[in-house]
Amino acid sequence: FHAAISDRKYEFLSRELKDLFASPVDLVHYSAIITELKESPGNPQAMEHCERVVMQELIQIFKKYVF
Repeated sequence: FHAAISDRKYEFLSRELKDLFASPVDLVHYSAIITELKESPGNPQAMEHCERVVMQELIQIFKKYVF
């Protein structure tokens, strides 16, 4: 999949992703996932759930600029 985006959109997308990476984890927002991971360390289902939540958030960011 390749989506052509303008240089300006790319700049904003890149900046938002860098800001997300550099910002501290929002413990309130992710409290349910953190609790799930603490209660089930090494549980593949808990890890998959965490990955799905994070991927959904990344998809939402990309949708703002690509779609």
